[in-house]
Amino acid sequence: MNPHEVEVLSPHDLLTPDELHDTLGELLDANMPAPPAVNGSRQTVVVPYELQRVNYTHHAIMDHMIANPTDKMSDIARKFNYTPAWLSTLVHSDVFQRELTKRRAAWRNVHDARLAGQVTEVAERALKRLAEVFEDDEPVSPKAANEIAKTALGALGFVQKQEKAEPANVTNNYNITAEELQLAQNIMMGNRP
Repeated sequence: MNPHEVEVLSPHDLLTPDELHDTLGELLDANMPAPPAVNGSRQTVVVPYELQRVNYTHHAIMDHMIANPTDKMSDIARKFNYTPAWLSTLVHSDVFQRELTKRRAAWRNVHDARLAGQVTEVAERALKRLAEVFEDDEPVSPKAANEIAKTALGALGFVQKQEKAEPANVTNNYNITAEELQLAQNIMMGNRP
């Protein structure tokens, strides 16, 4: 074969890796990724999936996860007709996690505002009732008046709770020699040196 001639192969010709390397040379080395790992007779190629954007089903999954934090992933996968492996891939993607964090924060804000409103309403009703007790000329015991005053001043931040001091455990470590230990034992036994 003339060195300037190129052997033309048909599409049905199969080349061994060595023949392919001889034919394509450095071009193959520079542009070809590493071969996939071979496990027995099967090739395993790991292609990580990364979610690009979330859709309405993903939002429904997030809402379900927020509303039912104790549900297992397998139960959620079954509910949304996903395999557990696919749901895990979906849930652990960066895009899903960012959106889930936003939805949790929004839910927490609404939830906290609702609770704060209810607590405020209870406090206002209690204060109104206390004011009515003082407005009526009914006698209020000094003990009840004191408790009411402490509660009101505490709510305004003028009274601070006093924390009970817990007893401290003190450990004293002494380094003594064997002779000093023997002397102390003799004294305890009544044997004076």
